[in-house]
Amino acid sequence: MKKEKIYEIEPFNRFALGGCFEYGYIPAFSCLGGSQVDYFLNTIVYYRFIDDNFCVSSFNISEREELERKFSIESYTQTEYEENIVDVVLNSLIKEKLVMLRVSGAEAYEIDSLRKTEKSFSEHWMLCYGYDLNKEEFYVLEHLTNISAFYKPCRIKFENLKEAYEINKDGNVFNLLCIWKNGESILSQDLKNEYIMRLDMYKDKYELSRDSLLRYLDGLKNVSEDNELPEEGVLLTTEVIKGIQREQWLLDKCGFWFDTTEVIKLLNLVRTFQTKCDLYPSDRNYEMLRAYAVSAKEAVQEYYKYLINILE
Repeated sequence: MKKEKIYEIEPFNRFALGGCFEYGYIPAFSCLGGSQVDYFLNTIVYYRFIDDNFCVSSFNISEREELERKFSIESYTQTEYEENIVDVVLNSLIKEKLVMLRVSGAEAYEIDSLRKTEKSFSEHWMLCYGYDLNKEEFYVLEHLTNISAFYKPCRIKFENLKEAYEINKDGNVFNLLCIWKNGESILSQDLKNEYIMRLDMYKDKYELSRDSLLRYLDGLKNVSEDNELPEEGVLLTTEVIKGIQREQWLLDKCGFWFDTTEVIKLLNLVRTFQTKCDLYPSDRNYEMLRAYAVSAKEAVQEYYKYLINILE
């Protein structure tokens, strides 16, 4: 075949994800019949202090392969360098296997507008889901700029994909993932009960998250011009916001509802004034940061009170 989209791929742009691997893997997993809800039910994001440093942590309840088996999906990964990567991708796609590659410096273009994406400044994962032999191009999912969290269907030249894959040839950081469907899965599940089970099993993580986040906000409340902000504060607050957005989406899909508008708004204001304090230290910026850190505490407590009360 000269031209073939192996699958119709829908980008996942509902909320910010943890990294570019998820932006490629979730669309591949779901188009093969995997449940996006199950994917996020499988992931626990929580906040904690280690040696007085606040951090965002996550872990998977089960291995990715175990989650895939639930939906009769298979995958394999490899780290070895492939000399003829274009042929490897083409041969996999012809066998109806989706391919994810870790690349750097890729330059693709949007299918409709032909607008080019910016070359990435670091390694990232790219999902390949089709090809055009006449134009020597792959269909891929790609972000529109190197800092964008918005993904769209794009195309990339065979040669450009090869160059983007080879750019770290001496660094020995090659990764390739193939994922495909190997049968039919018949599932009956009560997502509400599965979510309650997750809360019950990992209640301590949610309580730890609450206590750690309140402690973090207390630390911001006490900052002054003479005291440095917690290291990587803006980044950490961003990750907290993303974590709550993920959990809110999962709550909604599992039949629960808690309005997180207030807590997200306040945490966004905390992040805004953390940025201002980093760039333009001033009494007013510190004052506003303290004020929003104090205000956010009540909203955070209400949010976790709702989560933990689901079990009662």
